[in-house]
Amino acid sequence: MTSTNVGTEPEPALWATQGGGLARHLSGDTYVWYELPDWMTALPDGDKDKAAIGDPIPPEWGLIPANQAAMDEMSRSRDERAEEFDSIWGD
Repeated sequence: MTSTNVGTEPEPALWATQGGGLARHLSGDTYVWYELPDWMTALPDGDKDKAAIGDPIPPEWGLIPANQAAMDEMSRSRDERAEEFDSIWGD
């Protein structure tokens, strides 16, 4: 018998974008592509709108929580996030 939870990472907070695809929070106001929208993957190389996983999301694109981890992240206050960052990385 195997367990699906053994050795797995917690689910990352994922955000849906208004143009499709999924994003992850990097830092500050920066979100990066986690999963590209279907329309973007169909663009030819060199197209100005083409992006890759890890590229920043355009700041004007709207984001909404796409999973419970993102909803939890959104509900935490900025101070709680700052305290968590300091506990991990130091002052």
